[in-house]
Amino acid sequence: MSDKTNLAPARVLHFVALAILTTHLISRDQRWLRSFVRHPLMLCGRRSLEVFCAGIFLSFVAHFILELVSYSVAMQIAVSLGGIGIMTAVAWLRSW
Repeated sequence: MSDKTNLAPARVLHFVALAILTTHLISRDQRWLRSFVRHPLMLCGRRSLEVFCAGIFLSFVAHFILELVSYSVAMQIAVSLGGIGIMTAVAWLRSW
């Protein structure tokens, strides 16, 4: 039985297959891996627990802001970009 409560073998195989496929398709010499975009992503990966906890808190804040202001697409994009910026700042501050 493959449910979300237990870690079924099919889920593990799916994850392993995705990891193998990714390592074969993306080489170490990719140009975008050395770009400016890589640094914030790596910071968030190194401080994933802090970023996750901040994201949980920010999801409630974002819902509160959207309830108060508007559910327009522009506001949703602004709230999402603000959350990404705050989570990146949390990762940067924790690694400082």
